[in-house]
Amino acid sequence: MNLSKTFSQAQYDAFKQSTMVKQPLRKEINLHELKFITIDTVDYCGLKLGMSKRAVKDMMQILGLAQTFGGKLNNVFGEQFTNTLLNTMKDAISTQKSLSVTLLVSPDRIIQRIHKSGSSWVSTENFFDIVERTIDKSDLSINNMQVNNDGGIIIGTTNPNSEFQLTGKNLDSKQEVFQGGLNFNRNYSGVQVDPFLYRLWCSNGCVTKEFEESIRMTNINPNSWNEFYKNLERIEANNFQPKGFADKVKMAANTPASLAEMDNAIKLIKNSSNIDDKNIQPFVPYGETYNAFKRMGIQPSELTHSQKKNARTNVSMWDIINGVTDFASHDYGFEIKNPENTRNEMMVQAGGMLTKNYDTQNLLVAQPF
Repeated sequence: MNLSKTFSQAQYDAFKQSTMVKQPLRKEINLHELKFITIDTVDYCGLKLGMSKRAVKDMMQILGLAQTFGGKLNNVFGEQFTNTLLNTMKDAISTQKSLSVTLLVSPDRIIQRIHKSGSSWVSTENFFDIVERTIDKSDLSINNMQVNNDGGIIIGTTNPNSEFQLTGKNLDSKQEVFQGGLNFNRNYSGVQVDPFLYRLWCSNGCVTKEFEESIRMTNINPNSWNEFYKNLERIEANNFQPKGFADKVKMAANTPASLAEMDNAIKLIKNSSNIDDKNIQPFVPYGETYNAFKRMGIQPSELTHSQKKNARTNVSMWDIINGVTDFASHDYGFEIKNPENTRNEMMVQAGGMLTKNYDTQNLLVAQPF
């Protein structure tokens, strides 16, 4: 299997083993074996298990109830009545339909998801099988690996032979050189495989979920595999460059970011780290824009969000996006909150910034009235 210069085979094997330790327990049971203690706590064979909000929603869906049903009953009739009613309904449904479900329980004894049997969760073993088969088939190299305590796994890959260059107005062709690849993400909802773009000039990574090449696998069956490989063949045929990527980059380079878009980028970086306002300037150069508005007697902090969306800055959307991906892709000495998830999530957010409709793209500069 191909590994980049960043990782050795021993490091990959150790990473893989660490994910096995953290993977959630998968247990198939009959629904009547669960007993509600509270709306988000159940008893299973004498073992007390918590339930995540997503698992509570799963349970309400299985019982054919609105997601807010339990909370509303609690407020009106109290917890004891709600638990008794839910247990009665659960037992009636499970007895009538012999309903089996699959629990996904994290190491801290929290039920994270509840699936009806037949909905096969993508296990850690299956996830690595997908990744390794795809890497070998498509000549990809691993350049990013992350795992968290909730069973989430992220592996970023690029194809060294997929290098492509973008040219156009306000684009420096020497800087806009990319390698394409795939970002594999396994979580409690399944496996998400998205295009991954690696900008060689500054070693920035960007994950794009909105292009048509993205695919989600919630179970392993022939149809899922067929759909996955159809998408893979399509992105391979385009040299791992997502369809529409070049057009979006060119539009971003020629569209001024709005004050709202600039503020959103600043908040994303600040909420993800311990960076202060002074040190954020190299990533999101807001100083000149803020000062220009102040010279006009306009305090940016006093504008509403809607007003900020219609206020142009002197920074392009492409520069804003690259500021976020630069911060996410490198260690600049700032403390990152929950780094196992945060860096990849920032790359995903940057991809969303690229593919969105920009606030000022249809804004008229001059009008007759």
